[in-house]
Amino acid sequence: MTVALGGTVLLVAQPSLQRSLAASPAQIQWTSTGFPASATACVGLLGFVAVMVTATATATATATATAMVVGDAPREYAGAVVGLKRTARNIGPTSRRSHRSAGAAASLRTILLLMAAVVARGLLPSGLLPRARKHGAT
Repeated sequence: MTVALGGTVLLVAQPSLQRSLAASPAQIQWTSTGFPASATACVGLLGFVAVMVTATATATATATATAMVVGDAPREYAGAVVGLKRTARNIGPTSRRSHRSAGAAASLRTILLLMAAVVARGLLPSGLLPRARKHGAT
């Protein structure tokens, strides 16, 4: 959308650019070609950065939730702990297959946001599990 809007603005401005800069038609053609190409590269880079930030946040939340659950849960809750611990690991391969079939960065963003929501939802139940007693505690 941004690239299309920028290209439209450039097409409207071409005649005045040519007059004010005393540019030849070949020079104006370079601006018509170069502007959308550079805008596309910038938009793609920003999208990549957004996906990486989301993935990093998801990985951090997953590691924190796993450490909190596994470190503090008593032995009798081992099944629940393992279930919470492996949620992200079970979702990961599914998200890669969905991304390949959809073939769009938007689907990857959606999948990463869903993974973050699953991890966030697991934080509350993991925090409500009874804590293991520490050695020496009364």
